[in-house]
Amino acid sequence: MTNKKRIGLNVPTALYMGLKQEANASGQTLNGLIVQILWEWKKRNQSE
Repeated sequence: MTNKKRIGLNVPTALYMGLKQEANASGQTLNGLIVQILWEWKKRNQSE
């Protein structure tokens, strides 16, 4: 059993390409980069 949920995102092509390039440059998958971005956003915004 997994502790994950699948979500679908529709993003503009330019954003997708930029995220994909950043993920590749940092040695991550696109999914991994998006999860990292979301965790950082949650940490920044949970104490507000």
